[in-house]
Amino acid sequence: MKFILLILIGLIIFGCSNQTKETKIDDMEPNLTMKTEVKTMNETTEKVATEPKIEDTRIAKTGDTVSVDYIGTLDNGTIFDQSKTPFKFKVGSGQVIKGFDDAATGMKINEEKNVHIPVEDAYGYPSEEQIITVALEKIDGGNVTIGQTIYANDAQGVVTKIENGQATIDFNHPLAGQALNFKIILRGIE
Repeated sequence: MKFILLILIGLIIFGCSNQTKETKIDDMEPNLTMKTEVKTMNETTEKVATEPKIEDTRIAKTGDTVSVDYIGTLDNGTIFDQSKTPFKFKVGSGQVIKGFDDAATGMKINEEKNVHIPVEDAYGYPSEEQIITVALEKIDGGNVTIGQTIYANDAQGVVTKIENGQATIDFNHPLAGQALNFKIILRGIE
């Protein structure tokens, strides 16, 4: 009994320590690192291995298909969009605005980034060329109202004015002229 008591006192006085060891898993996947935690009792050789943790160290690059969660806000804090499930896109393919693409490039899995995207790297500035005037009878038989969304040749526009039998339609993106802010979390790389 005294022997057990002495061992317990020794453990309390000298304490226990934790060490973490990183091992590259070259044979399985070059970008994965396995971390194991080894508990030692001071300088003794008794070791207890815990569950290995595998960490993905890949970095998103042009050509990768990535999955992200995001929240998009305007400079005044208004949320204009957010993912409900991870959003997938191919980095560098032009599927998303330039600033978003640039922000995802170089991110690691589970990395979180807050970015401010200037107008030039978002939807650009409004263009007068994207605003057209059309005779009312050419649009849905003339049954058009201000604020109505119009679709034409894969473009979406909004009726901004009706006057003298003419409808003015703005085909600029609704966020044209706005700087955008995104909180992005990279969830996966394919």
